[in-house]
Amino acid sequence: MAEEPLFSEIKEKLIEQHRPSEEIEKIEQAFLFAKKLHDGQYRISEEPYIIHPIEVAKILVDLKADESTIIAAFLHDLLEDTDTKPEEIEKNFSTDV
Repeated sequence: MAEEPLFSEIKEKLIEQHRPSEEIEKIEQAFLFAKKLHDGQYRISEEPYIIHPIEVAKILVDLKADESTIIAAFLHDLLEDTDTKPEEIEKNFSTDV
């Protein structure tokens, strides 16, 4: 998987926390999924919308939250701000998310 600059800080912290590579990959998959679906969306501040989920995920990584919670941070606005269905999130990321 190519290195994604917006994800690099989170990835570094996950590596420092000795998270399993499978967990890091699944979290990165959630980031890329959210980034794709939020593409073209901007906050009132004119910042790309994906910045908000990234910042939420950074806080949760610092708190050493579990994998599902960090994934949920990236995906938390998809249901209200995109055409994503809950079933799609469940299929790709689990019922827990």
